[in-house]
This record gives sequence, C-alpha cells and structure tokens, in this order.
Amino acid sequence: MAALDALAYSSIQVVHNLNGAVALGIPLMWLWYRPHREPRRTLLLLALVWVVQAASGALFGVASLALYGALPDLHPVAWGALAVKVSCVAAALGLILSHLMFGTPAVPWPALTAFAALALAAAAVLRWAS
Repeated sequence: MAALDALAYSSIQVVHNLNGAVALGIPLMWLWYRPHREPRRTLLLLALVWVVQAASGALFGVASLALYGALPDLHPVAWGALAVKVSCVAAALGLILSHLMFGTPAVPWPALTAFAALALAAAAVLRWAS
C-alpha cells in the first residue's frame, strides 16, 4: 500500500505543482511582454488552468479518503494556508470570468499574478505545516 499511496500523491503533486507554475507564468508573460492582441483565448486557458488547480488540489483529499478512509489531520496553520489557496482560486476565476463576460477595459494581470504567487506561497506553508 505504501507504494500505491506514494504514487498517487506524487502524481497529483506533479500536476498540481506544474499547473501552479503555469498559473503564475501566464499573467507574468502578459505583464512582461504586453502583447498587442486580444487576450480572450489566453484568459480562457488561464481559467482552465485554475479549474485544474482546484481539481488537483481536491484530489489530495479524495486520495486520502480512498486510501485511508479519512481526510488528513491538518494543523490549523495548514487549514489557514488551504483557505488562502481556495480563496486565490475563487478570486482568480472570478476576475477572469467577469472580464470575459463583461469585457472590462483592462485585464487585471497584476491581480492574477498576485493570486498565483500567493497560492504558491500558501502551498509551501501547507506542505510544511501538514
């Protein structure tokens, strides 16, 4: 069972970490290069990235339930970090969807960058406090 749980958690972690890097890299790219094209497709991709981030994060809990029959016993600091990560997902998706639906004049790239960076920082806290 130890090999199976290590494989499950490691696989989820790889997807979650690489996806987190993409969630930060996309808005950083737009801030750095300031392309002169419509960002709609990029925003749709970024929305998908945040959805995958949420789903892969939830898979940690699903794997724990499937393998051990319970969620991990997290320290209160880890729960706080998890709340920060979930809030970042919700805020980023909210910003992206509001821009796509209502076409606000400027894409909030700095805020999207900040949400991704904060989520990555919270991930480090969550990892070490759990």
